[in-house]
Amino acid sequence: MHKSILLFPFLIVLISGCGSVGDKDNSLPPAPLVKFTPTLTLKAVFKANAGGGTDKGHLKLAPAFHEGQLFTASPSGLVRAFNADNGKRVWKQNLEVPVSGGPGVGEGLVVVGSLKGDVVALSETDGIEQWRALVTSEVLAKPRISQGVVVVRTIDGKLFGLDSQTGKHLWVYERNRMPLLSLRGISSPIVKHDFIIAGFDNGKMAFLELNTGKVLVEIPIAVPHGRSQLERMVDIDAEPMLVDETIYVTSYQGPTKAIDLVTGKTLWQKKLSSHAGLGVDFDYLYVSDSKSHVWALDRFSGDDWWKQDKLQARNVTAPVSIRDYVVVGDMEGYLHWMRREDGQFVARYQMDGSILVPPLVIGDTLVAYNSDGDMVALRPETEIGSEAESELGSEFELESETEIGSESKLEPEPESEIGSEPEIDSEPESEIGSEPELESEPESEIELGSELELGSELELGSELELGSELELEPAEFELGSELGFKLEPELEPELESE
Repeated sequence: MHKSILLFPFLIVLISGCGSVGDKDNSLPPAPLVKFTPTLTLKAVFKANAGGGTDKGHLKLAPAFHEGQLFTASPSGLVRAFNADNGKRVWKQNLEVPVSGGPGVGEGLVVVGSLKGDVVALSETDGIEQWRALVTSEVLAKPRISQGVVVVRTIDGKLFGLDSQTGKHLWVYERNRMPLLSLRGISSPIVKHDFIIAGFDNGKMAFLELNTGKVLVEIPIAVPHGRSQLERMVDIDAEPMLVDETIYVTSYQGPTKAIDLVTGKTLWQKKLSSHAGLGVDFDYLYVSDSKSHVWALDRFSGDDWWKQDKLQARNVTAPVSIRDYVVVGDMEGYLHWMRREDGQFVARYQMDGSILVPPLVIGDTLVAYNSDGDMVALRPETEIGSEAESELGSEFELESETEIGSESKLEPEPESEIGSEPEIDSEPESEIGSEPELESEPESEIELGSELELGSELELGSELELGSELELEPAEFELGSELGFKLEPELEPELESE
């Protein structure tokens, strides 16, 4: 079994360029906020609290949206459902485990993972626990649910397929060799029809059958270089993006690539490293690079469109696209709104806590979530002096979209005592198991909290053994049938410099 040893304090010293533990930290300070004249007004639709503390373990517990509800999970084990129209709480469940991954939602289930390897499934309707399963190590990525299979990624490089009705293990995929050193954090897999796409810490992306876990093909995204383990880190920690038949993927200390889903061929690649993540819309691929510069690339060619470098070292999230704007969050709790056509700042909103996860876009509303568990829904109003806003293609809208409604403000919820039965609807919190009471208290605004401690934890594993080139049988496939790739020998495209 793969064992992990965290070297967070030691490696932060190395990465920051210090000669020894006692030397002064020479890492770059966050760039100061740029002064600009706001041209976009933002309406706060609602505020809510879901419990916090994610900054202590650098956990990226992001809200999930499904069929008119928002689902959140806190490190203490509290899972909540909120009405996406007004932010009112629908139900709450205390799992009695330290949650570290999720929530994933689908097929009537809300699934989370824990630091101890627990996988817990709750009813999407009322939060009642359906089953628990155990995997080999902590779960940091959001589980995926499709066609009766729950796909769970663990920090020791394994991928599990669990029965969505019972939690029974169906299959497990395990890498034989993983890098000795990697970033603390893993990307969530993508499920497309009958197969899974997953990126790993060795810089490879694997395609597997959903029902069996059988490996169909592996594609190298980044190749380790250098003599030290730090130099050879090529983790794929940013979630790949799938649009039509193109996969966009990036890696730490490696390139950003566009790959044809049918043939497996590289359509274009750019020398642009990222572990924060990607965003995409009809025209552009957005990248938050390792310096916290935000890029807009033509998603069909990889050509530069614009670059916003005024957020350097602010530890920004992956970008998201909403209407005519691109938004990132940062370590000081700011949401930076940029015009999608040129990257210029048009608005800024502060939440007071660190924003570690990308905002969630639901129709024309953006939901941001910080490390204190505070959640705010914002809607952009008409930009001052702008023309009528354009509408992007429907393929970039979320399924079962709900238009978020009237403005309301919620009081932050205190952590409740551990119990087994969930609380239903938007009543005030009480001890678990007690009778619900009608909510009569006036609602009040929340106070936002603490700031993020810089740095990323890292883990030790086993040595990576670089293998030979893959040899694959030529084949073609239709989506929904067995996946096959026709990977023809080709010269590696020349990397385009930044």
